[in-house]
Amino acid sequence: MPDTKETSSDALGKLKRSFKQILGTKEYKLYKVLEEYESLQACKDLSLTGELEERLIATCRLGEFGFDALDGLEIAVLDDNDAVRALAVVMTGLVAGSLKEQDLKKLTSDSNPKVKAAAEFTIDWIQNAPVNVPNLLGDNGLDHEAAIIHDDEIPLRTSDTVFIKNDYSAGVDNIEFEVTVINESEDTITNVEVRLLAFPNESLHSPDEMRIVIDEIKGTKSKRVSFTFKAFNECIEGEMITSVTFTEPSGERVSAKAGNCFVRSFYDWIAPVELSKKTAEKKRKKLKQWGREHQVTRDPNELYEMFMQTFEAMNLHIYHKEKDDKSKAFMGSIYGIGKGQFTKLDIVASILLVGDSKEKVSKVRMDVYSDNPEILHTAASELYEMTLRLLGEL
Repeated sequence: MPDTKETSSDALGKLKRSFKQILGTKEYKLYKVLEEYESLQACKDLSLTGELEERLIATCRLGEFGFDALDGLEIAVLDDNDAVRALAVVMTGLVAGSLKEQDLKKLTSDSNPKVKAAAEFTIDWIQNAPVNVPNLLGDNGLDHEAAIIHDDEIPLRTSDTVFIKNDYSAGVDNIEFEVTVINESEDTITNVEVRLLAFPNESLHSPDEMRIVIDEIKGTKSKRVSFTFKAFNECIEGEMITSVTFTEPSGERVSAKAGNCFVRSFYDWIAPVELSKKTAEKKRKKLKQWGREHQVTRDPNELYEMFMQTFEAMNLHIYHKEKDDKSKAFMGSIYGIGKGQFTKLDIVASILLVGDSKEKVSKVRMDVYSDNPEILHTAASELYEMTLRLLGEL
């Protein structure tokens, strides 16, 4: 009997063919989205910055990437469109199953009926599904416990007492990627090798060393190493992938769970451009635009001051700022402009804020302007995430 089990790739292929048959042309917008956005990060960005139809498609695609897409789905649950939110709730359940059941239960009291119904349906499905949740969608053939590169030198056994912490920071013209090896065992480990397997080479030059060896790390101690990358593009976005191996007292070579570190850095490479309001507005009107709205329960006066600080941290010259808080309805706007350190392309960002100070309710409109699609999406994604962090939602 032939194997009739359908994989997630088969399902995606069927969806593509259905679009093609129904629409009769590859030029249709949603079909092109399916063709062009194949990577995890591209889908995460599109789920944040795309039009409604694109955000729906991207949210569906995120489910195919399994656990790696959970952070993107968690942001999608906060979307301002109820259809995207409801879809993100279902996809979260498909990907994480019972691991996210408690979070999903909180959404059963959501004020939006679609989100509430989606949460109730998903929880019921998790509890009664006849399949092994969360492996329904599969993980594109990837084993999340295995090393990315299959190399005979990488040991098969993984340690339960040695852990890795990754972090990065931006300098004047470089990215410093730090790997901290934490030995929680009582024994000394030796010949600790930290190897860099992958990095965003579309915007960063290779470091001088791709492999660093630490002689030893005593029990309950940690040591840190760093890789320095020279930047050559403002849109720094992608995964830093490492492997860490060491020798135990028994002489056995063992791997640590190194994990991946997602790096996104854009506004670090922007320089403020001091222009008059008239000149800056003339530039802005010639650029392509991305925009989103977000409603929160927060004092608009407080939000306005927070956004002022955020724009200064984004290295933008604030060429226009205005607020009216004399009446019950608060209104404020902030416009900033900068130029890429490498491409010399212009970038404009703006915040429009309206709200009720007495009721502490605010509506935020975020816009980003650029001529370069890559810059537009990266700048928009970072601004959106910065806003969610500012609001305490991320």
